[in-house]
Amino acid sequence: MNDVLFRSSPQRSTPVCLLAALDFLARGWSPIALCPADHAGVDAAHERLCNAPGGTPLWSWKEYQQRLPSERELHVYWNRNPEANVGIVLGPVSGLVALLFDGPQGEELRRRPGSEALPETLEIMGAAGSRRLLYSLPPRFVVHPLALAVPALPDGLSCLAAGEHLPVPPSRRAGGGACIWRLGRSPDECSAAPAPRWLIDYLVSEDRSAVPTPWSEAVAAPVAAPQPVEPAAPAARPQNGEPAVMPVPRAADPVPRDAAQDVGPHIIVLSAVKAAPPQWLWPGWIPLGKLVVLDGDPGLGKSTLLLDLAARITRGLPLPDGAAGMTGGVTLLTAEDSLTDTVRPRLEVAGADLDRVHAFSSIGEPNGGNRPPIIPHDLDVLRQIVKNSSSRLLIIDPFLAYLGGSVDSCNDQDVRRCLHRLAELAEEAACAVVLLRHLTKLATGRAVYRGQGSIGIIGAARAGLLVGRDPDAESHRILACTKSNLAASPASLRYTLEPVIANICRVVWCGASAYQADDLIQQPETPDERLMTKDAQQFLRTVLGDGPVAADECLRQAREVNISERTLRRAKTRLKVQSIKEGVGALGQWLWQLP
Repeated sequence: MNDVLFRSSPQRSTPVCLLAALDFLARGWSPIALCPADHAGVDAAHERLCNAPGGTPLWSWKEYQQRLPSERELHVYWNRNPEANVGIVLGPVSGLVALLFDGPQGEELRRRPGSEALPETLEIMGAAGSRRLLYSLPPRFVVHPLALAVPALPDGLSCLAAGEHLPVPPSRRAGGGACIWRLGRSPDECSAAPAPRWLIDYLVSEDRSAVPTPWSEAVAAPVAAPQPVEPAAPAARPQNGEPAVMPVPRAADPVPRDAAQDVGPHIIVLSAVKAAPPQWLWPGWIPLGKLVVLDGDPGLGKSTLLLDLAARITRGLPLPDGAAGMTGGVTLLTAEDSLTDTVRPRLEVAGADLDRVHAFSSIGEPNGGNRPPIIPHDLDVLRQIVKNSSSRLLIIDPFLAYLGGSVDSCNDQDVRRCLHRLAELAEEAACAVVLLRHLTKLATGRAVYRGQGSIGIIGAARAGLLVGRDPDAESHRILACTKSNLAASPASLRYTLEPVIANICRVVWCGASAYQADDLIQQPETPDERLMTKDAQQFLRTVLGDGPVAADECLRQAREVNISERTLRRAKTRLKVQSIKEGVGALGQWLWQLP
C-alpha cells in the first residue's frame, strides 16, 4: 500500500467511521471498510455487482478474518473513500458472534417466552425495529466448518459468525439514517456478554436440530433459593476519649457448600442484598476492595508515587490531598525494581513502617528452583498473603509482567476472566488492587485508551489514573483521573521527585492542577506551539471578556483567525476556562466563560 495516511484539515475532517474503526481496533476487534449507503466514490464495477449498499466490503477482506488490520491500513482505506461505512469481522478474529432479529417475525420472537434468557449485551438498533446482539466467544474458539452459515434457527432470527461481517455504528443505512447503539448498550457503556451456552453448542454442532434454543420446549433446571446476606456489624464507637478508628470493611465468612452445590448458576435476589456506599482507601481516587489501573510512561515516578502512598497506609498518615488515611498492610509484586537497592530505600525515605510491607517475590518449585508469581495461577497464594498481612493495598508492578502464558493480554475475554478472579480477591480481602501499566506509543486518542493491553483491563477497573509530565514545568509530574465509576473525578494533583540520598527520591506533593488526563498525553509543545498557545489565550481573553460565549461560536471565530481547535482547547485549559451547560437535552448548548 503506497497510499498516504488519512490527514485531516480545516476542509477535510477525519471521517467518523474511521475514528470508530480505530476505536474498535483498540478493543481487539477486526474492523473493515464497507461501501457507503449511497455508493459515493465507489467504482462502476462495485456499484453494478453490489446487492447490499452500505454493507458490502469495499476491498478484499479475507485476510482480516485471520488477523487484525493495522492502523495504517485503516487510514489507507478511508483515505481512498472517506465516505466508507465501517463493519466488524465476526468470529474468532474479533471474538464476537452476532444474533440478528429482523422484521415482524424477529420482533415477535423477541417478545416470546425464552427471550428473557438472552444476556444483555452490546446491541445495535437497525431499521424497522430490527436488533443486532453481539456476544463474545470463548478464547481460542474454533467454529465448526459447517457452522459458517447457521441454518434452522427460528423464523426472524439469524446468526453471523466466522466468515461474516456486520455493519456497525456510525455507518449509514441504505434506507436512510444511521446505525445506532441502543442506549446503555454501546461499547463505551458495557462489554459484550459471553455467548449463551446454547449458541456455542449450536456453532460447534454438526446436528443443530438437536440443540435446544431458548425458544425450544425445554424445562429449566431448578435454581436453589438464595441465602440471605448477614447484616454488617455496627461500627466501633470511641471509648475513654480515644479517637475513633476508621472502620475497615471485612468480607463475609464463606458459607460452606459441598461440590454439588457449587456446580451451576449462583443466583442472588437483590432484595436480600444490603445496600452500602463504596469504601475508600483514598477518597475519590482509590476505592477499597476494587481494581484500579495506574498508567504512565516509564521514568515518570509511577512506582515511587505508589510507594509513597504505601508508606502513608502503613503509618495511617494523611493522604496527598489531605484526606484522612487508613492504617493497614501493603503487599507488593514488583518485577522491575530491586527490593534491596530501590524498593526498600524508597519506602524508608517515605517513612514507611517496613514491618507492614510484604513483597511476594517468587514461588519455590519441587526441583529446587524459583519462579515468579503467575496470575491467575497463584491467586490462592496471593489471597492468603494479603489476608495474613492485613493488607489494604496490593500493588502489581507492572501488571502484564505477571500474566500467565495462557492469558492473551490483548484479548478482551481472556483479560476479563482473569481480572474477574482478581476482583473477587480484592473484594473478599477488602483490599485495593492497583495495576501498573506503561502507555502505548500511539500519540493520539483519549487517555483512557492509551494503556498497554486489552481495553478490558481499564474496563474491569473501577478507577483509572494517569501520570504525565506537567506541560508548564519539566521537573513536575501530574496525577490525573482517566476513569471513575464510583465518584466524581477528583482534581488532578501536581508532584515532583526530590532526591534524598544517592539516586533515591521522595515524592513532594505540590497541590492541584487544572490539567486533565487527556491533556497529559499530547505531544510536548514546540517553541512555535507555545507561541501559538499564548496567542490563543489572548484570543480567548478577548472573546470571553464580556461574558460567556457558546463553545461553537468560539471555535468558529478561532478558525477565522487560523487558530486550530487543538491549540484553542490547550489555551482553554491553561486559562482554566469553565464549560457551562445551558438548556436541557438536544436543545441545550455549552458555553465557555473565564474563571
